[in-house]
Amino acid sequence: GISTEHSGVVVDHQGTILVTADESLTEKTTQIWPDLLERFDENQSHGFILDPSGKSGCMYYQLTNLGVYYLTFFETETILPGLSKVRNSTVTLLIAVTAVLIAGALYTLFTLYLPFRAIRAALQRSGTTELGVVQQVDQLLESQLEQRLTRQMASLLQGVEMNIIGYPASLVLVATADCAKVREAVKNHTVLPSLTAINAFGCAILVSGIGEEQASTLCVSLASALNCRCLYGRPRDSADELAQSYANLSDLWQQRFLYAGQQVLSEKLTESYYFPLDFKTNDTEPLFSFLRGGQLEDARAEWKRIFDRIRYAKSHNFRFFVSYILKYLTTMQSELGLEPLINARDIFDNLEDVARLHQLLDSMCAQIVTAQDSRRKDNLQHLAAKINERITVGYADDNLSAQSIADEMGMNAVYVGRLYRESTGISIAETIKRTRVENAKRLLKESSDPVREIAGRVGFSNTKYFFVVFKDLVGMTPKEFQNRG
Repeated sequence: GISTEHSGVVVDHQGTILVTADESLTEKTTQIWPDLLERFDENQSHGFILDPSGKSGCMYYQLTNLGVYYLTFFETETILPGLSKVRNSTVTLLIAVTAVLIAGALYTLFTLYLPFRAIRAALQRSGTTELGVVQQVDQLLESQLEQRLTRQMASLLQGVEMNIIGYPASLVLVATADCAKVREAVKNHTVLPSLTAINAFGCAILVSGIGEEQASTLCVSLASALNCRCLYGRPRDSADELAQSYANLSDLWQQRFLYAGQQVLSEKLTESYYFPLDFKTNDTEPLFSFLRGGQLEDARAEWKRIFDRIRYAKSHNFRFFVSYILKYLTTMQSELGLEPLINARDIFDNLEDVARLHQLLDSMCAQIVTAQDSRRKDNLQHLAAKINERITVGYADDNLSAQSIADEMGMNAVYVGRLYRESTGISIAETIKRTRVENAKRLLKESSDPVREIAGRVGFSNTKYFFVVFKDLVGMTPKEFQNRG
């Protein structure tokens, strides 16, 4: 009565197959019998066992009255045809639910959480946490708009067409970073379309359809209303031309100290800058030579000549030569042991008036000349002291002279004589004569030795010449001086 459709097997309590519908089931029965025996020992009279792969299994029943067991082997797909469908449907459902959850999380992250964090961080940086959220967000959006305008303005002034302004257009630079006030002032003084953005010089304004005279009037109004300097350019017809105008105004701004007291500056002022600069660093040498020679007035006049030659150079050329001169003067100060008045690289920081530059140069030159003069006097005194010492030691040598002293020092006799006279007011030869006469006076007082002998002992080889020199300096002859005691 065993059906072959269900692969049935009847075994006894020792696992011996009594009846089987398929001889191939013998091996399967032998494999699962140990597990079945454990279950029988636990009084499990019926149930099923799946193999580790889950693809097949065995249902078992204990036929108590007969003392045997009925085993039915099955394939999972055959016995439970709906299991795979349920499994596949469940997996598909889980994947779909997971995808929806992930999509929802990403949407929340990118549309809510991250923007919120960015806004909160920006608000914390701006320090406006005391305001309401709406006001804070408004400020943040306004800041972002300002940054966008700044980038667009920067690109336009670099020659990149942005299609944000109509031509012709004039560029105006205002020396204040308060763009809100600048925009308000522009609205109060013109109805022409304009674009205002933060710039390196403060605020940059592009005004469409404005003439040069109107731009000048606008600049005067802005300078008065905002109490700051204002520069304006000529009307331009393209981004490239605006970039050139910006370069000219930038150069003019760098040279603004040349126009102290003028609140409004026009691009026209730069027209005189565009000429070849016939000036080299070697042309500054006369200035330094005058300073080394202690000629202050000549140095001042030379600086004026240099300034007149470079004042209308482009800003980078002007600054180069002024910085070169200042650096050289600073080096001279250091060599003289002086504390430099200023770092040459810092002179143009916040320089608003060229008078300050002239004052600085004049102070440095005066300081250098004074120090040079002091050092020169010290050197001359040292030289004179050295010569006097040589005369004091060697006056008795009748060969001692200005020439012999200069030869010993390895210097030109005329040059040494001039330096000595500059320091002492008399010549080396005169000092030698006076030293010899003073020592002769001492010997004449201390002894009654013959005058001829004393003359030889103090370096006079010619007695007659000794008499002449002695009488000229003392007012009497050596013999008369000796007789007086």
